[in-house]
Amino acid sequence: MLRVITIIVLSSVVAAQASTVVTYPKADYTQTSSVFSLTVNGTLVNVEDYYDYHYAHLSFSGKIKLQVTASETITSYTISPKSFKIAGTTNDNTLSFSLSQPRYLVLQINNLENLVILADPLETDVPDPADSNVLDITEPPYNADKTGATDMRSIIQEAIDDVSAIPGGATVYVPAGVYLVYDRLFLKSNVALYLAGGAVLRGSPNRADQSIDSYEGLLTTIEGTPNSNIRIFGRGVLDASAMQLLGSDDYRRRVLVPYDTSGLTVEGVILRDSTSWTAKVTRCDNISFKNVKVVNATYNTSLSSDGINMCGCQHAVIEDCFVYTLDDAFCSKAMDGEDVRDVHFKNSVVWTRCAGVKAGMQAESAHHDIWFENIDVIHCSRGIAIMHKTGENAIEDIHFIDIRTEKIKCKKPGWHEYPIEMSSIKPGATRNIEVTRVSFENKGPQHSKLKGYSSTSKLENVTFTDLYMAGELIMNTTDGEMDTNAYVSGITFEDSSSSRQRPFSSNH
Repeated sequence: MLRVITIIVLSSVVAAQASTVVTYPKADYTQTSSVFSLTVNGTLVNVEDYYDYHYAHLSFSGKIKLQVTASETITSYTISPKSFKIAGTTNDNTLSFSLSQPRYLVLQINNLENLVILADPLETDVPDPADSNVLDITEPPYNADKTGATDMRSIIQEAIDDVSAIPGGATVYVPAGVYLVYDRLFLKSNVALYLAGGAVLRGSPNRADQSIDSYEGLLTTIEGTPNSNIRIFGRGVLDASAMQLLGSDDYRRRVLVPYDTSGLTVEGVILRDSTSWTAKVTRCDNISFKNVKVVNATYNTSLSSDGINMCGCQHAVIEDCFVYTLDDAFCSKAMDGEDVRDVHFKNSVVWTRCAGVKAGMQAESAHHDIWFENIDVIHCSRGIAIMHKTGENAIEDIHFIDIRTEKIKCKKPGWHEYPIEMSSIKPGATRNIEVTRVSFENKGPQHSKLKGYSSTSKLENVTFTDLYMAGELIMNTTDGEMDTNAYVSGITFEDSSSSRQRPFSSNH
């Protein structure tokens, strides 16, 4: 077995059996799990004990063998998403299985806390810090402290400002290490921010270090100032440290809050520890999120820690992403003075205590042409949802395609537990909705809700094609246990000849 140290990302690289595995250094302030350990092709991968679950992060190519060792004998396990059909074997307290492509997994072993495995593809465009258009923040004139002991906000902001001033832009390079950031950082046009594997931009966990208002983000842009061509990429971490900032005044922090940007790319990074909407993308267009991972605490049921929200945005693709959070995972919102349209969430995995995929609750302007496609919702209180709460514009032309929901269960008092919700708290029509090849492992503890608000704010023209609940093809609202009211019309059910399989076979 060949072991090579890669200087750029300060990671261990192991080549074996025509595969390559990249692991990342542990941040000193994080806690290693005492419940699980993980080896990949025989190499130990750090597993972090993270609030109410545990997670590990790596990148690879080829085929790899993973071995999870638990703190007790394994008597039962589930590898989710179940649609991946990953088969494992157990021996006493170990679970072994293989992967031949990047996957984001949630493992439930016995009654232990969940184990999340974030297995990314290898990076293909790592910048060279020796290049003239790459500024390494640990090199002169910046000399950033990477121990996490000193506030680096002004130094990193200086590097961002310098890069933005270069004609055509350049890259701010953040090597492995922990960089403490008071308050927030402002991205600008033509800036690429690269976070190497093991690099953490850590918001200060000390409330006394924060001078900004509640609900601000660790990484943002100047609101009202147009920006273009901003990129955030790598395998590093943006950590808001928000749970430690909660106090009697309910102070909240977000992670990523870009405004007014045309051409926004976010790739490969982890966004973690938010107590409000983790990524609140506002009035932006031509947006790409790919292989972005959101990990938040889920035990504090007072949080509004949505995953990735497109707020008044156009022309966005959010794909191959992972969200583990308390509140709604993927959302489109018509707000902040702009329409939301042509937004695609696809090929992703969700674990949440609220809605897996959702349009609304904001309809303050036009809200249409929204797509949720090929998404596995491992845990939720509602699998798919459309809601009106603010604004009275129609929410229309919404598509839910190939959505697979496993467990429907809610911890927060007052939240509901049902597969589908299409309803209005305030006036506003909901119309022209496609639900195709959507399946639920069970029908949920409560009935689904299909309800309009009034005779002028109806729910209308909803087509269910190949809808399965508990393995049963649903062809009417009665069999689907869907409650309706007088303000609903045009609900139809169809069965295509190509869909006769029963989703969700048994899985250990």
